[in-house]
Formats: sequence, C-alpha cells, structure tokens
Amino acid sequence: MDLDTALAEAKIAVDLFFNNKFNDAEALMKPMATSSMYHSVGHSVFTYLEAMLTFEQQHIAAASEALKQCLSVCNRYRKKNTLTETIGKTFKKVNYDQYTDLEAHAELCSAEALLLKAMLTFIEDETLTSLIKGGMKIRNCFAMYK
Repeated sequence: MDLDTALAEAKIAVDLFFNNKFNDAEALMKPMATSSMYHSVGHSVFTYLEAMLTFEQQHIAAASEALKQCLSVCNRYRKKNTLTETIGKTFKKVNYDQYTDLEAHAELCSAEALLLKAMLTFIEDETLTSLIKGGMKIRNCFAMYK
C-alpha cells in the first residue's frame, strides 16, 4: 500500500475514533497492521489507549505486542545506515533531505511507537528496572525526534 492511501485511511480511522466509532476505527486499521506502517501505528495506538484506560493485564499485554509489531513494521521502512553514519549521527545533525518521504514517515512513526512503548513499560511492570528501561526508551525516542 502506498503512503498516500495509508495516510488517507489513517485519517478516516481517526475521524471514526473521534466520532465514538471505536470498533469501526480499529477494524479499519487491524487487517493491514502487519504490512502498512500507518495501519500498524493506528492499530497500536487504539490498543494502547484501551490498555491505558482499563489497566487490565490482557489489554496491556495486547498493547505491548501491537507496539512491538508496529516497531518491526516501521523498521522495515526506516533508512538503513552504515556503521560510520550511525556513529556520525551522535556528533552531527541528521540531514533529513537525504531521506525519502517513506523513510521520514517511518522515522516519525517509529519514534511515536517507541514513546508509547516506553509509557506502557511504566504500567506493565512497576519495578526499578522497568523505570530505568522506560527512561532509556524515552531517551532513544527523544533522540529520534531530534
């Protein structure tokens, strides 16, 4: 599915969501969640919201799995960097002009999914280790947004 079609369907799903048609919005996103980046983000956001509102363990586990799958889908579309480019990113700003539209969208979707996964880490397990893991995920997410 191309980027414009995925964005249009994601907009329709958001409109459905804000018009209290939650099941319809999720039904629109779920079938393509394993292959389309925006469908995957939409499905994971809806699952994440359900987990955050209910605090039930099965919803939290489902949201964690959906976000893990979303990160996997987004990573397929992200720009592949060489070792020197990866090291260079720590010292200089990333030039997003070299990215295609799909790669730039993949970076943003990946950062959003990582942030949601970090927030979910805090309620998934309330130990010091999960607090540290969540903090590290938020730091990585901030670096991606930068």
